[in-house]
Amino acid sequence: MTEEMNISLDWEVESQKLYNSKGESLKDYRILTRSDTGALLNVCKKSYQPVPNALFKKTVNDMSKLTGFELKGFVEGYGGKKLFAYLKSDGQKMGGFDFDNYMVIGNSHDYSSGFFIGTVHNMVRCQNRWGIVKKGAMYSIPHTKSSETKIEDLILSFETYQEDMSVTKRNLDLWKEIDIDQNLREMMIERVLRIELGNEDCSTRTKNKIEALNSSIEMEMADIGENALGLFQGITHYTTHVMNQKNRVFGNLLGQSYDINRRAMDFCNFIVDGTIENLDLN
Repeated sequence: MTEEMNISLDWEVESQKLYNSKGESLKDYRILTRSDTGALLNVCKKSYQPVPNALFKKTVNDMSKLTGFELKGFVEGYGGKKLFAYLKSDGQKMGGFDFDNYMVIGNSHDYSSGFFIGTVHNMVRCQNRWGIVKKGAMYSIPHTKSSETKIEDLILSFETYQEDMSVTKRNLDLWKEIDIDQNLREMMIERVLRIELGNEDCSTRTKNKIEALNSSIEMEMADIGENALGLFQGITHYTTHVMNQKNRVFGNLLGQSYDINRRAMDFCNFIVDGTIENLDLN
C-alpha cells in the first residue's frame, strides 16, 4: 500500500457463502470480499449488513458539499478493510510554518467502526505528516443512522473539526516557544520507541532505530529550532520518511507510525502542562 490517493473508489463489497472443509455451507455465516480482486475483507454473521462503498462515497460527498472542502481522494488500509477519504481544508500557518490540513472520513469492513472522523496535518516545507483518528460519539457516525440524522451528525462533526483545528494551532504555537534540552530529547526517544537508553543489551535493530530517529530530530531541530515543535517534527520526519511500515496510509493513520506520532504529541502536551515527571515510559 502506497501513500498515494485514488480519486475514485471503484470496487464494491460482495457477500458470499462460507463453506467448511467438507464443502458444506455454514448457514449462519458468510464472507465479505472485494468485487475487483475477490480478496477477503471479513468473515461475519449472516445477520451483519455490510455498508456499500457507494454509501460511504455519498457520505463523503455530502460532507464535501457541506464544508466546501475539496475531495482529494481515497486511500485503502489493510487491503480495503479500512477506507479513508481526504477532504482538503484551508491551509494555514501553525507554529510559524505553512500546513496543509485535511478532514478525514473513514469507514471499515471489518467490524471495527462505523463512519469515523479524523484529521491529517502536512507540514509543507518537509512533507512531514501526522494524523489523529478521533474517539468518542461526536466523531463517529453509525452505519444504521437515517440519512437525515446522518447529515445532522456531519454538521456537528464539521463544527468539532473546526474547534480541533484551533486547538492544534494553539498547541503548535506553544510548542515552538518551549526550549528543549538534551534530557527532554532523550526522554522523548525513550517514550516513542518504548525503550530505555543506555541499555547495553539492546539489539542492533533497536540501536539502528535510535540512530535514525536521532538523525531526524537533529535535521528538524536545526531548521525549526531547539524547541518542542522541532522535536515533534523530528518524530514526524522519522515516521513519514524513514521508518518502514507495510500498511502505510497518507497521514500515518494506521499502525506503528500512528502510535509513535501519538505518543510524541502526548509527550509535548505533558511538557506544556508541566507534568512531564509524571509520564510513565509505557
